[in-house]
Amino acid sequence: MQGTQQTGLFSQISLRFVGVALLGMGVVMLSSMFGCPSVAMGFCLGGHLLLGVSLLGGAQRLWRSFGRKEPNLLPFQEASSNKQRSCFCPLSRFRRDARATLRDRGVHLVSRIHEVPNEAWDRLVPLRKMPLRTAFLEALEQAPPDGLVGWRYVWWEEEGEMRAVAAFQLLEIPMDAVTSQIPAWLQSSLGGMVGMERRQGDGAPIIRLLLCGNALSSGDFGSHADAGWGTEHLLREIAQVQEIIAQECARDGRPVLWSGIKDLPSTMRPYAHTLEDIGMIAGHAEPVMAFSFDPAWRSFADYQEAMASKYRQRLRAARKKGAALQRRELSLAALRDNQAVIQGLFEQVLSRAEFCMVRPNAAMLLRLKAALGEDLIVQLYEVEGRPVGFLAGYRCGEIFEANWVGMDYEANNPHCLYQNLLYDFVEIAFAWGCRGIDLGRTATEIKSCIGAEPEVMAFYLRAKGPILQRLLRTALSSIPSKEWVIRHPFRSETSVSSDSTSLSA
Repeated sequence: MQGTQQTGLFSQISLRFVGVALLGMGVVMLSSMFGCPSVAMGFCLGGHLLLGVSLLGGAQRLWRSFGRKEPNLLPFQEASSNKQRSCFCPLSRFRRDARATLRDRGVHLVSRIHEVPNEAWDRLVPLRKMPLRTAFLEALEQAPPDGLVGWRYVWWEEEGEMRAVAAFQLLEIPMDAVTSQIPAWLQSSLGGMVGMERRQGDGAPIIRLLLCGNALSSGDFGSHADAGWGTEHLLREIAQVQEIIAQECARDGRPVLWSGIKDLPSTMRPYAHTLEDIGMIAGHAEPVMAFSFDPAWRSFADYQEAMASKYRQRLRAARKKGAALQRRELSLAALRDNQAVIQGLFEQVLSRAEFCMVRPNAAMLLRLKAALGEDLIVQLYEVEGRPVGFLAGYRCGEIFEANWVGMDYEANNPHCLYQNLLYDFVEIAFAWGCRGIDLGRTATEIKSCIGAEPEVMAFYLRAKGPILQRLLRTALSSIPSKEWVIRHPFRSETSVSSDSTSLSA
């Protein structure tokens, strides 16, 4: 096999050499006959340049052919191929139709959530994974956040039973939002590689990302399988389908430069080698802040009483400063009437965010409220009748997902608004009978003062082409680690030593 490869390369180099040499000689002779020495010289130099490029490319391919290790192939790739093909390229080809191969294996791929068997899907996906259930996904389709431009849904069947599901989102992320996260010396290189992708409408440069997961929620909401499926098997199946979806996106005129899987909890991390074997690179974001309630706590008052004296005083001080805050839970009709207000408060928070994969909006919140009903709460905050903030969260089984806030920052310090929002999230979780709360990412230290603890969840990315893949690896390794002081507000912790605990990610 290897000898055949090398012979083919030498033949290719020889043919290019002869072709370029004959072309150059012909141009020189014709130019000399017609008395144009400058033209002849120009064409001669151009011919030599083409020859050099040809020889350089051939030498590079010859170098790669020596000692090449057989790559790990995905199930739909031909084992006889000596080069792993990537369908991120619009010109990549498979010897068998990918979708037909999937159907033969009991794998179903659709573009809209209404095309999936809803009852079987929701029977498999537990309530604790609400963002992966059909009602949630359908609401996002009807009113997607800014930047979410496409969907794919997959389910695997064995003996007529649905065994696993996965949801993919196609995102268009502004390029400057990504490059701002990496060192300046890398920005120009990475920007040059992805700047050719332009957003339809305003032509702004974007990075197109195919994500297995939910860009709006922090957690393992991209896939689920029954107990009979191993994690390693599930990750390999997801990677295979992701390749096929990327190929379809390219055919639709939306070539995917990046693919990713988000967020892998600690229980899945031992199986991450499955993703690394196919070229995915691990990255780390800010930790997810969450905590489970002590079974002895029956109410918010019990939670408050369990705090160390210093943190209990902080809670009381925040409540005192926020005494003027008027809270109003919004029904579906009231949310519709206050949609512009919610959007304005959203924008103030989003404008200060360091990085957003997608930008949630009030229309999306309205659709989610219509879909989830009483399982989603939107609470508006006013001071003397003027809206100054809101919170929104939903039930995920026995966990309360505290997902979104909006604020008028002028009201934050006078009324301790953000801290009161966080305490209210906890109070709502108790009122709903939940056993824990997920406060999402960002504001790590202040959320730890509420009682949340960090969980680092990994994401995995892969880029199109070897050059961009190397740049991606360099970029991910060059993102500076952040350090946070993690507080432990409950009496069971030793406040002096605990408050100096730091976390880097």
